Amino acid sequence: IGGFKSERYIPASSNPAQTDLGLAFDEVAASTRLADVQKISYTRNKNPSTEKAPSEGLPANLPRVTTVVEPREDISGCEKIGEQVYETLDYKPGELFVNRLVLPQYRCPAKGSKGSSRIVQAERPARAIKRSIAEPGLLAQVVIDKFVDSLPLNRQQDRYQRGGITLAYSTLADWVKLVAEALEPLGGALLREMLRYDCWRSDETGIAILASLGKGDRHEGYFWTY
Repeated sequence: IGGFKSERYIPASSNPAQTDLGLAFDEVAASTRLADVQKISYTRNKNPSTEKAPSEGLPANLPRVTTVVEPREDISGCEKIGEQVYETLDYKPGELFVNRLVLPQYRCPAKGSKGSSRIVQAERPARAIKRSIAEPGLLAQVVIDKFVDSLPLNRQQDRYQRGGITLAYSTLADWVKLVAEALEPLGGALLREMLRYDCWRSDETGIAILASLGKGDRHEGYFWTY
């Protein structure tokens, strides 16, 4: 699933009036089939200068967990000429931290051609939401806080801000919608399983409805969703 190019955290020094990133809530990626992600290819014949890792500018004071992904092919005799670094935001209970993914680049002799060389670098591993700074741990926490612990997104904003990260409300809302779309295939599978049975058990929580039905303007109504 594709994230949004304009997605970013908002530095604490920026103007609070500019915290709305203008992310369109209804603009989402068409594909929700995570299983269709292509397998990682580890050989690249591109000039490394033509493809740059985005700079997310995440706070330097956050802890960092670094993962180095080396090419699978033999790089003996290769010269390391650089690396791409991607930083994404993750969460574990009680702590925000930064995942630092390093993709070293190597200049290797071209196979079967004397004097020429090629660039070898591992591809960036597939992610649940592309072009997003959010990792699965953080996405899961946002969704659990909202739907399980009934913590609205604006209160989550406040909590993350106390931890040193200011996230736009629209960014959090986009994450919630993209996670829902990523889980949609699982929801369909669950519904097909439920349809095998003749009886369902549900929570019929009432809700007050304002309508003119002869005896006052208020009566008890019900909503069912699945």
